[in-house]
Amino acid sequence: MTVSMPVLKVHAMTTVSLSVKNLWGCCPVDLRLLQHAQLARKLRLIAELTKARFGVIDAFYGLDNHGPMEGDARLLGRYIVGDDLYGLDFLTARMMGFDPNRIQHLGLISPNTRGDIRRGRTVSNEDVATLDWGFRLCLNLVDALSLACFHSDTLAKVVFDSPMTKPIYAIIGRQPRRRLGTPPR
Repeated sequence: MTVSMPVLKVHAMTTVSLSVKNLWGCCPVDLRLLQHAQLARKLRLIAELTKARFGVIDAFYGLDNHGPMEGDARLLGRYIVGDDLYGLDFLTARMMGFDPNRIQHLGLISPNTRGDIRRGRTVSNEDVATLDWGFRLCLNLVDALSLACFHSDTLAKVVFDSPMTKPIYAIIGRQPRRRLGTPPR
């Protein structure tokens, strides 16, 4: 059994990065950014294969405005725990101020969990219905361009792992990521 223990944050490509998205770290390939197309389905498969059931979201500080690596830290002083990763993330996304129905990978929540949430059968130390932390997701130009790569493995390959990678990165003033195991230049 796997326990997912993410930090609460917004994510430029997936809106939120919580216990389900945190499982992406279990994907055993180099340059996971080449594997983002159909991410929702892949996350569901990882959750099933790892038997991920429990989630502990570290929301002592949450990352707001721009994530997953940059943004603004917000003191929330909480930990959110659940025994259904999709239900936990669905409710946490709602507490963050997002509509979880619009978050692609949370669309794979089971009908039973969705029904329990709709009927108010979920237990929380917070009144989920009235809690809105007002998180925002602010995308920049690079994020907007990256969304195209996020939904196409072919485009991601061209941009992130081809002879075109260095020139593309140079245009936006950045350095490409190096593969794991390759020495820094």
